[in-house]
Amino acid sequence: MTNKNDDDVKNIEYNGLMTAYEFKYLNLPFCQKFKNLENIVIRSGTIVSIDQNLLQNCVYLKNLDFGSNYIKAIPEHLLTRNLNLEELNMKNNELKTLPEYVFLNQKKLIRLGLNGNDITTVPANTFASLLNLQELSLRINKIQEINPGWFKNLKNLRRLELNFNQISSLPAGAFKPLVNLETLYLGNNLIRTLSNNCFENLHNLKSLDLSHNGINHIPSNILNPVINLEMLWMSDNNLEAICGDSFENQKKLIIVNFANNSIDEIDEKFIDDTPISNLDISNNECCDSWDLTKDKMKENLEICFENYNSYERQVCILMYNIDHNHT
Repeated sequence: MTNKNDDDVKNIEYNGLMTAYEFKYLNLPFCQKFKNLENIVIRSGTIVSIDQNLLQNCVYLKNLDFGSNYIKAIPEHLLTRNLNLEELNMKNNELKTLPEYVFLNQKKLIRLGLNGNDITTVPANTFASLLNLQELSLRINKIQEINPGWFKNLKNLRRLELNFNQISSLPAGAFKPLVNLETLYLGNNLIRTLSNNCFENLHNLKSLDLSHNGINHIPSNILNPVINLEMLWMSDNNLEAICGDSFENQKKLIIVNFANNSIDEIDEKFIDDTPISNLDISNNECCDSWDLTKDKMKENLEICFENYNSYERQVCILMYNIDHNHT
């Protein structure tokens, strides 16, 4: 970088531990002279604060990565002039909240990483200007409630990560604006019940993770809007039964994981009415009682179940890949 003119510098990257004092408190002189910067990656493990004018000359900036530091707050006007920003990574810091209008001018932002912080609250309009956002990660935070207002303009969002938080409920219409969402992670929360219409408008959702919660029942119409669902993870909940009516619209569902629940009954309609090819019911009560004889199973269905007790571990994998030519 010493052999280049300041205007030629497009990338600044530090991934190691920085001992220089200037990396603890990022201030204006650091980026002021580099007017053509496109990428800034500083994972120094030492940054605790950022000057709000730090990036005012970086009008061509596309990628900003301050992950794995000790940043406690994002200045509200930090990104005011960074209209070309496409990726922002602030993961593994110490953020507790976000300024309501910090992303006001980021209409080109595609990926936003806020995972691994201490975020408890997010103002309703924080993401309202992110019209082209495709990936949003808020996993591993301390969020307790989902505000449907967060997503009101995120019609291009494809991937949403809310796993490993403290969310206890999913309000009706929580994800209604996310008409193009394909992947939704809600695992490792405190969800007990699924509200009616909580998955409204998720017509393009393909993968849904609800594992490691406390859900004890799947309402009969809860998945009706999710007509393109292919993969469902609901392991490590408190489910007691699987009703066929809960899956009557699932014509593309192929992988389901119900492991580690208390399921003692599975409606045969669930098997018959879905194209499911891989079902995990490990460590459930139905493992001992469910009729798994070959004439009850359909072709190309793999069922995996494992039983555990204090004395032994039993594993059984049943594979029914029936050749059409067999009699």
